[in-house]
Formats: sequence, structure tokens, C-alpha cells
Amino acid sequence: MPTRRRAAAAPAKKASAPKTGKRGRGRIAGRAAELRELVSRSISALVDAIHQHTRKNMAAGVRAFIAEKGATVGRIGRRGRRPGLTKKRILPCIAPGCTNTSKGPRFHYLCEKHMNAPKRDYEAWRLKAKAARA
Repeated sequence: MPTRRRAAAAPAKKASAPKTGKRGRGRIAGRAAELRELVSRSISALVDAIHQHTRKNMAAGVRAFIAEKGATVGRIGRRGRRPGLTKKRILPCIAPGCTNTSKGPRFHYLCEKHMNAPKRDYEAWRLKAKAARA
């Protein structure tokens, strides 16, 4: 009588990673990694070349600008007073003997103290100041 094979003991299940399928994936994955590395190096080289080219062009542009304007480039932008404009004149009051600053043409060149003077007074002062300037 034929002997029966003994049933093997159930193997203990290990918590292993699931099977990935076909063999030989290591070679394909290795080639994909090489391709990624090659593309990464190519792009980095291209970015570096563009960066260097841009910097050279910028430097050449700045040198040309400085050479065109001469050694006195001046300020870039609007800071301070524009060239050619004079400082605002502070005019004295036209009242005789007054050393205060006037409030300008709107108030007939009179200071705060003499601003409320009658018209005939400041007209006389104005004519006297005009004659003194001439």
C-alpha cells in the first residue's frame, strides 16, 4: 500500500513586504535612476549657463551706463531737491522796522503781527519797500 505523504506543518507567516511581481525590475529601476540623474545634471548645467550669461550682460550694461554718464553718475531716482530749483526765499515783513518773516504774497508780505493792518497802511508800506528795492 502506498504510503501517504505526511502533511507538512503550516509555515509561520512572516510580515514581509508584498511581492512586486516580475523579476528584473532592479535593472529597469537602475536605468530610470541613471536617466533622472542625467536629466538633473543637464538642467542644472543649463540653469548655471543662463545665470552666468545674464550676469555678464547685466555687468556689461552697468559698465556702459557708467561710461556713458561719465564719472559723475549722480543719484538714481528722486531724492532731495531737483537740480536747478532754488531754495525758497524767506521774505521779511514790509512793515517799517519789523524783522519778522512775512506770510507771503497771499497776506501782502505782512507778518502775523501786522496782517490785520488797515489797507492804506500796508499800501504805503508796500510802495515804500518797492522804492527801497529800486
